[in-house]
Amino acid sequence: MTRARLITGSWLLLWALACGGGEAGDRLPSPNERACFAWVDSHNALTCMDSAQLDVAAMCPATLESTSADLSGYYRCLQSNARCTDGSPDLGRQIDCQKPGS
Repeated sequence: MTRARLITGSWLLLWALACGGGEAGDRLPSPNERACFAWVDSHNALTCMDSAQLDVAAMCPATLESTSADLSGYYRCLQSNARCTDGSPDLGRQIDCQKPGS
């Protein structure tokens, strides 16, 4: 293989990786998606929520990727205000969590 072909091939590979040349599901989640996923994981990990598991696909829609609003604080608020009290869900503090623009 000539040096020029090797360099060209290397650049093409780097370009493909940088431009998302992998599978469609290989992209990194947006900050909104990461915050939403963390909230759902946290909720589902609560022992008092065993019978009330959230579905990440339903709770964290694909549109989170493209929204211009920063919702990460909202999801962190939901996450930090979900707890179990005496074995029962205690989500009352979540009412204070406000979505930007609402």
